[in-house]
Amino acid sequence: MNNISRLFIFLNIIFLLTISVHGFAQKTSDNKVIVTLSADLNYALLYDGHVQVREKSFEGSYLKLKENLGMDSWISVGGTIGMNFSKKNIFEFVYTRHYFEGTGNLSNPTWFNGALYAANSKADIHKTVYRGFEWIWKARIYNTPKTDFYFRTSIHYERLKFYVDAPVDENSPMSEIYEGFSRQQLPLPSFGIALNHEITQRWSLTAEVFASYLPTIRTWMQEGGTMYLAQSNVDARLNLLYHFRSLSICAGIWFKHYRVKEESREDENVFLLNGIGDKISVLMDF
Repeated sequence: MNNISRLFIFLNIIFLLTISVHGFAQKTSDNKVIVTLSADLNYALLYDGHVQVREKSFEGSYLKLKENLGMDSWISVGGTIGMNFSKKNIFEFVYTRHYFEGTGNLSNPTWFNGALYAANSKADIHKTVYRGFEWIWKARIYNTPKTDFYFRTSIHYERLKFYVDAPVDENSPMSEIYEGFSRQQLPLPSFGIALNHEITQRWSLTAEVFASYLPTIRTWMQEGGTMYLAQSNVDARLNLLYHFRSLSICAGIWFKHYRVKEESREDENVFLLNGIGDKISVLMDF
């Protein structure tokens, strides 16, 4: 088991213990717990970004996701399991799987992760694997008869394996067509605010904004030398919900920013993604 796995397990244990302690306290004092399950579909309307991967002395080409790689679709699906303790503490686990589609024309000779693609090669990115895991705690800090304001904190872990699937030139020194960013990515804390507002008995509004920032730090990881890591995330969401008994239907809009940079003597990997989109969800309370 490597150090990343140990850290990942340790953070899970700490978060689950926190949930257990607060959950027990709330249950014994108020005895009102609501469990919510949801299925989510997100569609990006406006988005862009870039990727650049150096391997040893082979400097990676700067590739824009839309202009160079032809990215024409970004859809994500996921699910949430949550526990609401009398509206005072809310705990959630969220899983998200992102899907990229697109084929671009590499008009010039292109370098990616030590692989050389010939000019006018067709590059496909649909094999890219991008997943997100988030453990969330929302603690109520203020409320009115219809509105609850929360401090939002979480541990989130994003794992990216980016593919540029194109024919490799016969003179290429290497042939690997993907970069596993996830080998150096770490679980990170995020902080933000959230609110739930009851419009009527049938309609409600939710909103949240949260962010995390990791300046360039020296890590214990090695990739042809000591690995330095930097990452930033910003997310904002606004949702309108319709409730019928224990079932709710949600429509909303979202913004996402994600940037990660990994650098060592051997590697330099950069990925940036910005997007705005809409979403629909189905939620069930128990």
